[in-house]
Amino acid sequence: MFGRLKRHDRLKPPPLPRELPPREAPLPFEGVLANLVQEPHPLGDAMEAARTDLPRVDNMGVTGDARDLFAVTDRLSAAIQQAFPESLCGAGCSACCQYPVGLFDIDRAEWEVIRRHIREAWTPRERSEFLERFERDFGPYRLKLRILDALMTFPLPVTSRPEGLPLACPFLKDDRCSVYAARPIVCRTFGLYSVLRSGRKESHLYACEKQAVTLNEALSKEGPRIMPPSVNPIRLALVRFLSFKARLIPLWVWQDFPRDRG
Repeated sequence: MFGRLKRHDRLKPPPLPRELPPREAPLPFEGVLANLVQEPHPLGDAMEAARTDLPRVDNMGVTGDARDLFAVTDRLSAAIQQAFPESLCGAGCSACCQYPVGLFDIDRAEWEVIRRHIREAWTPRERSEFLERFERDFGPYRLKLRILDALMTFPLPVTSRPEGLPLACPFLKDDRCSVYAARPIVCRTFGLYSVLRSGRKESHLYACEKQAVTLNEALSKEGPRIMPPSVNPIRLALVRFLSFKARLIPLWVWQDFPRDRG
């Protein structure tokens, strides 16, 4: 019906078009990169903002803007928690408020921020109840705490755990920080950052054991991940505010807690 092809017709290749369509010239390497659409990483943006703001900070816990070391640190910390939703750090976890992590010294400058917060944000009743609880829990160990404070001023490793000491920050109440808005830099950064220790070549996670395991597992998953930023630049920014007179927090409470007259 349709006729039959001769053998030599079946072996013929199809005819070529008289004119070939012009080929597009390949893009240079820069052109290929320019055409790539890459979503910005929220943690990368936050790190860049902190890199810009940290050299300019001039207060702690006062202005709440890009001039405030606490505000700049908190914004970066929030971005880290967003990038690592697996993080265990959050309200109700007080692991880092316990000894040995939770018993540390702070400079007078950071204590003054806490003291101002207690004076302005706490009621007289809250201050009275705190002092009553503090004297009950910490009073019997005042001498031991003074000795420990003295040992921390010397470059000697304190490896033994003092027996019979209250093993929590005095401002921890019902597993919540009662001075959260005024907490020191060490409390704002522990558990979320990496740190480069003096004399070491590689950074490691600045966190308790459980949190470090969780973050390492998150970093090992498939997909792009940014290593938690280093806490070192924040510490360097903190140095400009320090008086270089540090004490254990319980000793600051005994020395300079804002008391009501009457």
